[in-house]
Amino acid sequence: MSRTPRVYKFAIGFFFLATCMFFITAHRTIVAKRARMLLSAIQFTQPQTVFPPRAVRTPLSLCPEAAASTEFAFVAMLSSDFELYGIAAAKLGHTLRHHSNLDLIMLELNAKPIPRDTRVLLHRAGWTTCRVSTIRGPSHLANDANRFLRASMYTKLHVWQLVEYSAVAMIDLDMLATKDPSDVFTSELPRMLAANKSLGAVHDHPMNKCNSMGPYPSSFNAGMLLIKPSTDTYARLVHSIDRLPHTSEIDAEQALLNTFFTNAIFELPFRYNANTVARVCEPALWLEHKNEFRLVHYTVSKPWTHSLRWTQSEDPFICWFWRVEEYCVLWNMIDTRTGVR
Repeated sequence: MSRTPRVYKFAIGFFFLATCMFFITAHRTIVAKRARMLLSAIQFTQPQTVFPPRAVRTPLSLCPEAAASTEFAFVAMLSSDFELYGIAAAKLGHTLRHHSNLDLIMLELNAKPIPRDTRVLLHRAGWTTCRVSTIRGPSHLANDANRFLRASMYTKLHVWQLVEYSAVAMIDLDMLATKDPSDVFTSELPRMLAANKSLGAVHDHPMNKCNSMGPYPSSFNAGMLLIKPSTDTYARLVHSIDRLPHTSEIDAEQALLNTFFTNAIFELPFRYNANTVARVCEPALWLEHKNEFRLVHYTVSKPWTHSLRWTQSEDPFICWFWRVEEYCVLWNMIDTRTGVR
């Protein structure tokens, strides 16, 4: 008689485990299907947007080893954690190159040269490297005071020196181009210039307090910036690092830009910087624009923690928690070497 309860307990436990496995498998199947749909939207983007090439390629004054071959360019910077962010840069480059023929310029620090194997991945993805000097953060802070300073993020200010281009889009490496973002130059740039502004950005999110984050009702996110280069603006920005009070210990160059360009930033639509925090914190905003996303920004859900590297116990579940698993799986589906297949 004593064995009967044990049999029941075993049966109930087995049923519970089998049910959990069923729902986990079903969930993974649904997520994979959604990710394949996102990938198909990239694969079948036709025709590719082709911008007129320059009659003569113009060497960049910032780094003469590189040259401008189109009127506009996408620019990024790789300055740390080369293994993971190198993979991210390759995946981003492949998605950008799939959509348009615009130049892809990767800023590389003289003091932190990109390893050879990573450099090969970047070139295969269409990036041209541009070696620059390091721009240090505020002198009252140590170079390793936070992750932004460790990554020398103020060095991104060099992008204002790319005056050979009529305009550039500076983008973070934890992004993917899910649709063609090059229309920012054809649709948003004329409106920005007509408003007599030289910097465009998307509002930071969440706009309301959510999961101990925010609110950010008045600041702009520096993950994607539409910039009209200017050596004068560059000089004034660098001059302001130590002279213009800003929360450098928290947001580094993003804080400087928000302070420097107070009331002078042209607001870009959410689709050019679809911050993944919005999926949970502002679901109405996410659902309203999800079919228009140009650049998805993995702010709170780094896709490589979902698959490549677990350093914290929550890493395997972070994409699930923020309800963007299909975008993390999409990131995995982009081949580092061959791109969108």
